[in-house]
Amino acid sequence: MFDLDIAIAEWRRQMQAAGLKTPVPLDELESHLRDDIETQMRSGADTQQAFEAAVRRIGQAGRLRTEFEKAGETRRARERKLMCAVIVGFACFYSLFVGACILFKLGSFSGVNLKQQMSAAAATVLTVILMVSGCFAHRFLPPVPHRRTRMGIYAAGGALLLIWLSVFYHLIMTRFELGLDQLVVAILWAWVPMGVFCGVIQGLEEAARRKSAMTEHDTNDAVPSV
Repeated sequence: MFDLDIAIAEWRRQMQAAGLKTPVPLDELESHLRDDIETQMRSGADTQQAFEAAVRRIGQAGRLRTEFEKAGETRRARERKLMCAVIVGFACFYSLFVGACILFKLGSFSGVNLKQQMSAAAATVLTVILMVSGCFAHRFLPPVPHRRTRMGIYAAGGALLLIWLSVFYHLIMTRFELGLDQLVVAILWAWVPMGVFCGVIQGLEEAARRKSAMTEHDTNDAVPSV
């Protein structure tokens, strides 16, 4: 005698064996499967026929896995673009805000002389260039496809940046008697590693995106057309 629960459990096992191992998509598919079966049974179909028809409508596991992977890659691509857009936006804001303060001697920059203006401008330009360097740095950075690994790298980089700022504060700001004009220039140079940090983030995300696109292209080429 046909047992629906056993049949669905076997269907789930086949899906997992084909590569659909994430519980959430499988649970969603099972919910759709059960709804379809229930609808057919209300129309007069027996349980086994309804099950087989619902399985055919949902599709093969390999095709479903490909669709889920494409959907996941699309979401990750949006996340990468958003992260890069945030970095570029921050670089633009940083350059415009600090550049205006340096040029027009606003706020803490009111007492800087020409030499200090040039030094501060050089630090700002270098920081911004490093921030957006990820657009090109991906050519020299290794592709890291796993998002968790990249997040770990970013966390380590952020920790190193905080350590550097702490060292700068204790070794420079507290040990030397700097005037306000000298201090603001020194702080701008201290922020240069932040540009490196942002550039590495952008470069690794772009490298991962390109690697993923290349892998998908190779996979599509390897699939024979019917």
